[in-house]
Amino acid sequence: MMTTTSEARINANRQNATRSTGPKTTEGKERSRQNSLKHGLTGAGVVVPQEDAAEIERRFETISNELRPSGEISSLLIRRVATLSVRLERSVLQETAALSERVRQAEAAFEAPEGASPTQTEMLRAEAGHRALFDPSKDAANARKYEAAAERGLFRALKEIRQVEKEAKAAAESELLLEPYDERPALGSFLPVEPIEPILPNRPVATPSRPAPTPVVSPSNQAFEVPITIGRPR
Repeated sequence: MMTTTSEARINANRQNATRSTGPKTTEGKERSRQNSLKHGLTGAGVVVPQEDAAEIERRFETISNELRPSGEISSLLIRRVATLSVRLERSVLQETAALSERVRQAEAAFEAPEGASPTQTEMLRAEAGHRALFDPSKDAANARKYEAAAERGLFRALKEIRQVEKEAKAAAESELLLEPYDERPALGSFLPVEPIEPILPNRPVATPSRPAPTPVVSPSNQAFEVPITIGRPR
């Protein structure tokens, strides 16, 4: 049996539809986009929480000041490093929190076997907590997968930054070598330049004078001169 909708009901539905049309401001739209956010370990910006976005910007500025990128490609890679580093930390925190909750639940649900001593009971409760450290669930497996992917991407981006900067440095050095010699900057010296006296041909060379003979006194108190030659014997 078909039913008809009255005119009053149709008007009421139209009025209700005009009352709620979703957020209109930019802040409201951003919050609406994050309604389905579960862990923030995937995506490229839409699912990044506000506190993570602020931390990404802070790391981007810090790493840029440290590495001094030479171009836009290096800047893009540095932003990726900042994003992946935050994502990697979030993966670790997420896994740590989940495992801690599993350990608390396992220890709280533990029941000691009959006849167990207090020492045995505490040991068995600790063993139950240790077993809870491994989470075989699908969510835990995905979290470990996200962590490994973020770590690989982080180190790959760092490697690409080094390669890009190395090529940029080599290109700058090759351009400097290709410049004309006259346009290269002159090299300065802090040492004073002393004039060098030229050596003239046929210039007389001064010869050392021979010393005067040394008088030798004989036993009879009679002095006579003995010539002394200085130099190697021929």
